[in-house]
Amino acid sequence: MLKTSGTSMAIRIALNSGMSVTKDGVLVGAKGAISKAKKVSGNGYLMFSAYDEQGKQYKGLVHQLQAYLKYGEIVFTETSQEIHVRHLNGNPLDNSWDNIALGSQSDNFMDRPLEMRLRCASRAAYAKRVISVEDIRTIRAKKAQGLSLTALSKEYGKSKGHLSDIVNRKLYKDII
Repeated sequence: MLKTSGTSMAIRIALNSGMSVTKDGVLVGAKGAISKAKKVSGNGYLMFSAYDEQGKQYKGLVHQLQAYLKYGEIVFTETSQEIHVRHLNGNPLDNSWDNIALGSQSDNFMDRPLEMRLRCASRAAYAKRVISVEDIRTIRAKKAQGLSLTALSKEYGKSKGHLSDIVNRKLYKDII
């Protein structure tokens, strides 16, 4: 997504200095030589640095530079906060012309392989848990021993429906 002025500045400075990205997705430096893009830790995108006349460094992402080359100013419009640069094959290292597209956050997420989407969803669900893993196991054990949902509801301060979903593994299926 191209939101920040720092990103747009990096792209504008890079282009003004002669940097570009080939149709194959290779970053080309100001002097026409293949430039080393650095992998961004965590998300795996390739990054470049561009410097203004005063020597101030601006960092940008290669796929966003390629998107600007392909689509132009639309990536910097007011609605650009809703525009995401997509890697159609889900590979963040493939910045080739045909692999870059614009779309929504949902489109961008769906470009990822199913296994990665499930892993991300599982992490997000884990982070939003309102009940501990230990409590989930204890609730299931107590219900198996015959404790009613009403009694569990009073003990844990959760609705009977919520506890029923936990006991019947509609929620927290990953917890054994």
